[in-house]
Amino acid sequence: MHQASATIWNQIAEMGPLATAWAEQMFPLPAAQLDRALEREEARLAAAVGDQVAAAYLKVMPLLWERAAISNYLREHPETAGALPPLETATEAVLMAERDFSLTIPQKKRLLALLRTEPR
Repeated sequence: MHQASATIWNQIAEMGPLATAWAEQMFPLPAAQLDRALEREEARLAAAVGDQVAAAYLKVMPLLWERAAISNYLREHPETAGALPPLETATEAVLMAERDFSLTIPQKKRLLALLRTEPR
């Protein structure tokens, strides 16, 4: 989620509708609270799946699961499309994560499994 500012996530939340309870909790948070919430979320995930997978997941998961709300936002703010690329499938999300994270095959499999399950 660090690829876009808290202000952008806040605006996406306002425009909605959001698909997941996770986004409903995270997207509206002010910048400082969002940063703290993401740190807690990354630590929680890292304990289960490792640092790399956790970081990759938090980067691509919102793009995948909240693609409808993001598409709605991009209609009015196309200048932010570079930070919020559309992801239609979990496989696409893993391919995007591969560009930014050095993931092993087992890590890619873990990430794919995580992305196929609605975030909590």
